[in-house]
Amino acid sequence: MKMSYKDKEIIKKNAHFILVKGFKSTENDYGIDYFSDEIKISIYYEKYGTAGLIGIRFVKENVFFDIGWIALVRENIQLSSENPLENILILLDFMKENFDCITNYNYCKESDQLIDDYCVRLIESNPKYSEDGENIKKLINHEKYKDLS
Repeated sequence: MKMSYKDKEIIKKNAHFILVKGFKSTENDYGIDYFSDEIKISIYYEKYGTAGLIGIRFVKENVFFDIGWIALVRENIQLSSENPLENILILLDFMKENFDCITNYNYCKESDQLIDDYCVRLIESNPKYSEDGENIKKLINHEKYKDLS
């Protein structure tokens, strides 16, 4: 889904703290990217969906993390697919409060393990998703289970 000019302006206003940290920005039809030599933060609407997402890529490591998942496992922040702009504003608040952590590769890597653990617990506690209990841990793939919570 394309991001409207109005939504971009609201997001840029709320994401100004990223520019203050020395990042530069670019825009396209679907969102806004903030980047430094080491990190790229992407704020976007899913191209063929209705979700508003924020991701962070560590350039040197070439690893991408989903801020929505990190916010869920770190502070139990739950988002709705009903309003992508609202989701992005909630995640920007989380990022602003936790910017030093969010831009730390080890914090995001540890969060990735918490996400795996969360998915395993969710699947194991719900018979609907745990028909093959022996292989649950092998099946963990964040994108695959994003709609389970």
